[in-house]
Amino acid sequence: MRRDTGFTLVELLLVLAIIGIISAIAIPALLGQRESARNRATQANAADIAAAMQNALDTVEQPQAERTAADLAMATTITETMAVMKARFEFLNMRNPFDQTKYAYTFGAAAAIPGEVGLVPINPNGSYVIEITYGLKVQGGVQIHTLARTPETSLPL
Repeated sequence: MRRDTGFTLVELLLVLAIIGIISAIAIPALLGQRESARNRATQANAADIAAAMQNALDTVEQPQAERTAADLAMATTITETMAVMKARFEFLNMRNPFDQTKYAYTFGAAAAIPGEVGLVPINPNGSYVIEITYGLKVQGGVQIHTLARTPETSLPL
């Protein structure tokens, strides 16, 4: 009596069906994690720019006698601060986490696309501040958020 070894066509189709079901569940979940990571990177970029603004504010608030030559070259107005922030190397070449062909920051305008961080000087109640906005990707669209106003986003005019 001869016994053939191997799998039957039904067994192979059943295995393929199971693999298809598992991949149909797993792939969207993995894609969601990727988008979530990019959103977190955007939020981290916004926090980084806020920290840099705090450094600029700390420099501005130092007593004149304690400032070094490098400190004196730092911006003391919104316009100068925006120019200094544009020129800072760590921000100049940062790329958008969602689209590597675009920059991560836009200066002088609010964020408009996912992954973008926008810096906008505004004048609420007579005192100038730099508003930091960032775009997150949600369900195929974009949602624009604004960082809470804190001392690090407020500089003298």
